[in-house]
Parts: sequence; C-alpha cells; structure tokens
Amino acid sequence: MKLKKSRSNTVTIMLAAMLAMTACGTSENASNNTNAEKTQNNTTVTAKSDKPYWLTDEKVTLKVVVPQDPAIIDFATNNFTKWMEEQTNVHLEFQYVPTDKKKESLNLLLASGEFPDIFLGLDVPDDMEATYGVSQKVFLPLNELIEKHMPNFTQVMQDYPRIKGQITATDGNIYALPSVNECYHCTYQQRYWLNMDWLKTLNLKEPTTTEELYQVLKAFKEKDPNGNGKQDEIPLVGAYEGGWNANVDPWLMSAFIMDPGMYNKTKLALKGEQVTSTANEPEYKEGLAYIHKLYNEGLIYEASFTQKQDQMKQMLASEPTIVGSFTSGASVIDVDPNTNEKTYRQFDMLAPVAGPSGTASTPKFEYDLAQPGEFLISASSKHAEIAAKWADLFYGKNFDVQLRRHKGSEGEGWRKAEAGEKGLDGRDAIFTPLKAYNTEAQNDTWISVGIEYYPADYRLAENVPQEEDIMAPKASEKLLYVHTKDKYEPKASQSIKVMPPTKLLAEENQELSTVRVELEKYIEEFRVRSITEEGYLDNNWESYRSNLDKLGLTRFLEIYQTAYERQYKQ
Repeated sequence: MKLKKSRSNTVTIMLAAMLAMTACGTSENASNNTNAEKTQNNTTVTAKSDKPYWLTDEKVTLKVVVPQDPAIIDFATNNFTKWMEEQTNVHLEFQYVPTDKKKESLNLLLASGEFPDIFLGLDVPDDMEATYGVSQKVFLPLNELIEKHMPNFTQVMQDYPRIKGQITATDGNIYALPSVNECYHCTYQQRYWLNMDWLKTLNLKEPTTTEELYQVLKAFKEKDPNGNGKQDEIPLVGAYEGGWNANVDPWLMSAFIMDPGMYNKTKLALKGEQVTSTANEPEYKEGLAYIHKLYNEGLIYEASFTQKQDQMKQMLASEPTIVGSFTSGASVIDVDPNTNEKTYRQFDMLAPVAGPSGTASTPKFEYDLAQPGEFLISASSKHAEIAAKWADLFYGKNFDVQLRRHKGSEGEGWRKAEAGEKGLDGRDAIFTPLKAYNTEAQNDTWISVGIEYYPADYRLAENVPQEEDIMAPKASEKLLYVHTKDKYEPKASQSIKVMPPTKLLAEENQELSTVRVELEKYIEEFRVRSITEEGYLDNNWESYRSNLDKLGLTRFLEIYQTAYERQYKQ
C-alpha cells in the first residue's frame, strides 16, 4: 500500500529464484560489507563479523531526523530499529519533526547550523535541495558514495534509467536518495468507493456517468438504504487533511477535466508538450458547478473540505453504516478490515464516470515510481560512508530489509512463501503477509517511514490465493490490483497528463517562492468557495481568471515550461 503525499498519502510497490535466499540476506549485500575496509573518522578498519549486513566492528552512532509518525510508538525502541542495529552495528539517535510540518521544521533545523548525519523520510522538496544542496552545500553530494559504496542503488538506477534524471539536481549532483515504489495501482490512485450493499437494497445499477452518480447519491440520501428509519445517510464523504487521495473533488473533477490531485495545488499539467494549469480551463468551471450541485443538495458531507482523515474514519466506523461512498486511494486505509470487516466488505471500487464529453478518464501518475527527498546526508557528517552503506541495504533485491521495515518480524508480520503459493500476477510468490494492513500505532515496523523499495518483483510477489475472495481483509492488495487493471487503466487521461516532477534552478525557485504560495492559496480559496457558496462560481469566474494572471500565473507557467524542456527534452 502506498501512503505518500502526497502521502498520497495512500497508500500507496521478486523473482522465483529469490525464494531460496535466506532471511539474513545474500552475497549481493554482503559483498561490500563483510570483511571489507571501512573508513571512519579517517581511520580504516576491517569489519570481520559473519553477519551479511555488518558495517563496522567499532559501533557508530548516526544522528537521524525523522517525522514523528503517529503509527510508530517509539523509533528508538522499535523492533525494526533494534534489528537493524544488531545486523549492522550502527546505532541510530533520533530527532523528530512533526509529520504535518516537515518542511517548516526542517527549515528551522537547517537555519540552526546544527545538523544530523541523516535526514530520513522527510520528503525534502526540490526548492530546499536547490538552496541547501546546490547553493549552500549543507547537503552532501552523493555521486561518489553511490559509485563506490552503493551497489544496490546503482543497480536500481540501471533497472530504472528514468530515476537518475528525476533525482539529479540542476548542478549535476545527487543530494537525495528516493523511495522506489513500482506500484501498479498507485499509477491510478484517485479512487471512489461505493456502498454496494446500499446499491442492491435500492435496486440501483452502478453509475457510469455524472448524472447517474447524482441520482444514486440522491437515492442514498432520501430512501433510507441503511434501514434504520432515519434520514441519517451521508451519500459522499471525504477528508481534506491526511489520508491518501481522500479529498472529494479531484475524482469528481476528472469527469470534466483531468485533475492532478491534492498535492498539485496549482493544477500543473501537460497538454502535449505544453505546460498548463487546468485551474482556469472552462471544463474546470463545469466541474466546480457539478460538485457545487452535489454539495448544495446535501449529497456531499459539508465538512469534507475541512475535516481530517481520522474524522472520516470515525464516520465510516459507525453502526449501522451511515456512509454511501467516499474517496480514497485505498479503502483499507480508511476502513479497518480487522475490526470492521462487515463495513469494509460493503465498499467496492467504482470505475471513473463519464462527464459531459461522454468520456470517462482518470489521471495516470506515471512518474510516481520514484519519490525523491527520502535520504540525505549532512556535509558535516563524519560517518558519510557508513551512512551511505546503511542506506544501500534498503535497496537489496532479496527484500529482507524491506520486509522487516514494512511488514515486521518474520513469523509475526510475514513468512516466506511455500512451494505452489502464487503472487498477484500468477508467478511464484516470495512472501505471505500474516497480518492485514492497518495504520494503528505499533512498535514492530517503520511502516511507511524511511526508504521504501518496492519494485514490481516485490509488490506482485505477495502470496494471495488465486481463488480467494478479493473483498477478504488480507486480499486488499489483490483487490486494488484487479480493479485498477479492469476499471482504471483503460480510462487513463490522454489529452491532458500529469506534470512530471521538474527541478528548478535556485534563482527560478526564488522568483516563484512568493508567486507559488499566492497562486496556491488563491486557487484553493476559489475552489472551496465555488463549491460551498451559492452563486460564487458564476459571479466570480472571469475575475478569478484575470486575477490568476495578475498573481503571476503566466510567468509561473513560463518558468516551468523552461524547466520541463531543460529536463525532459534534451
């Protein structure tokens, strides 16, 4: 499950021969770690342990900044943290920043002049990389370390050539390592979950157009599908903060014009090779008018544009069920199948519906393979080589480190697949999950924090019995895979596409720093008011478009056009 911003929430991705590899790793990770020379504080030592991930005989402490994820009770005492220390002889000393204020907290930390060895799982954005890497040299260029000490990641870049371009800064250096998530279902991550029990109760068909969806939601509101004799049904609910693609309007908007999602607040997109913003197109206005109609008639829960994911989850946990549909990248993120299987089974994925053009479409997030900014080393670190080798372990193709980071202890969170067990794509499986996915606080894994490495060989190698009901709690990954293939991939938007990640020069970032904030704020305010206030859209559309130009949208697009051509058309 991908949970990026993102992160995106979200939730957000292993060959049969690997099955023979042991849980302690293989020679691919050991080749540069066991009995190899280690340089620490300008002193060369030799690590002699027979542990395949051993990095140093003299214990090294790395200071690391991480987000304080509510799903992790305590990084310092976490079972994965302790396992990694036992395997590598590297001790981690943690410093925390709030998950919802990573950028602000990181700016304060970098301004203080007191730097950790490692910045981990902070989604460091391109503008900070340009400032503190390219310009101020606070972040260490990793090119030489990658070449000399990171064979696993070097192989990753060879396997996915596009990644190098995405993570290379404008000065030609790599400052931040990415997570790599070859998540098939994440490529089409805006999804709508419909209460199929209610649909059957009311003898309705799955909607295929925006008008049919309107009629279904209206019936949910008026015809007591939960059968309690009260008009307490909420036809559609979403969340503005948290979750993964949990906000309501992008999925609905894409029936009118492709909406690149909650993390792209200026709605940057590509028409052919032309950088544009969908936020001032006529079809965008049509979409806002439709969403306003749903809101105005009480078919969208009014707090959907302000509430947090936890509040939506509480609504979905009510008995009897009061929710008719919700938006989310994965239902398993918002309805816990372990404690509320009955409700979880009620909601199934609805295919994108067609708008006025007669064509249903959904955004294709084809550049989400790599999520940059996950691992950086301070230029002042005395243990850069050890830090790089430690990071490289996460990219190992035996997936031992990843399974323990993500799934937990072997025998508790997962087990090796047995002969005959098959993965999602029908090939021999590599592992079997022993617990259904959930985001409740625990202390066994790092869940979605840190370097994720989920190539297709990992994601598709999860053992799911081929005959298993895809609505079963442990089959959530299969449900996402099957329905994405059948319902979403065929409807990928063609005329307008998601803007690829684009790196700006420091001076470009500086020029746009204020403009970007003002545009994001104005577009967001207009969107919400157009949906929630009667008459606002029609009375203000022309002035809104004019004000976008006054705020600098034209120049904003020009700079991104230049950056796009510099990065992708050479």
